[in-house]
Amino acid sequence: MQLMERVREIRADEQVDDAQVAAARTALLREITRAERAPVRRRRTAWIGAGGLVAACTVGAVVAGSVLSPAGSPPAAAAVFEKAAEIAVTGVAFDVPSGKYLRITSSGEGIVFWDSDMPDEISRFNNGQAADAEAALQVRQSRQLYVPSDQSEDWMMVAGPEELVATYGSDAAQAASEYALTRGEELVAPGGVYSSPEDAAGSGQIQDIDGRGSWGDEPMDPEDLLHSLRLSMGAADADSSESDSSIVETLTERLTDGAAPAERRASWLRVLGLLDGSSIESVNGDVTTVRFSWSTEWWTAWTLLDIDTARGLVLGVTSSPAITGEESALGGLPQWRTRQQYTYEVVDFAPRP
Repeated sequence: MQLMERVREIRADEQVDDAQVAAARTALLREITRAERAPVRRRRTAWIGAGGLVAACTVGAVVAGSVLSPAGSPPAAAAVFEKAAEIAVTGVAFDVPSGKYLRITSSGEGIVFWDSDMPDEISRFNNGQAADAEAALQVRQSRQLYVPSDQSEDWMMVAGPEELVATYGSDAAQAASEYALTRGEELVAPGGVYSSPEDAAGSGQIQDIDGRGSWGDEPMDPEDLLHSLRLSMGAADADSSESDSSIVETLTERLTDGAAPAERRASWLRVLGLLDGSSIESVNGDVTTVRFSWSTEWWTAWTLLDIDTARGLVLGVTSSPAITGEESALGGLPQWRTRQQYTYEVVDFAPRP
């Protein structure tokens, strides 16, 4: 739990109590659990790296979030999410004619750091701190998810192989030789549900592509849902914003994972509109880019969301690392840590393995 030790170190002069550490540990374990969900749920982020690396890339903004100082959500940003929610609740974007499929294509890139001080080939990719890295790899992966008009029928997923698109640092060749690029994968999920591969204990788990197992019993009212999410993600109380960066990540995953009911999608968009720390980055026709920014005494972080207000869709998500002010020896690194683009279109057929 290197990150947990780092939290203790940077807050050593603040007498961090057991309750704060427990909340941080809960958030960390939640991120690791989500990162390790079996293939389809990991395909969105598999290009970031293996095992718990997704958690290492994102959890910095979650674990140390107890002193968030959001900039305040201007009315314009909240209005963007409300406009998108009003369209989303009609279900028009997912109104697929009988016998056809909605194809959701995601294409993403991520930065994977390599730290020679870690003890073995696997763990050398599990330190997400750029300042500790001797090399970094930029990898890309795409996925197509086919959702049938009758969602009780077979859903299909086709994930392409990872590609190495750029390297950084003098040790990049060694890092590239140790990194195992993810191979392509195809999956059929009746009704959007499948059985994951067996784990080391010999037992697989039933998984759902659209994440319905995690949100099926949640409240529909946006304010009630926000309070519920904050508490479930380790916030001290329902009015605390300390877990809001994790809420943005979770809700954007849900909005792009599949075809949840229209009322759910509208509720998730409205929750995003309730969060502090958002502002309008740019407007390009029907697409508005909203920036969420968070800061503490020790780090800053941001996420950009491309919102199609005409269709009520999330078209892009770009996120930074937790920026601590520590300098990286690697030159040319992009400012983002992960970025992903989505397209939605109705097609006549879906490929089968």
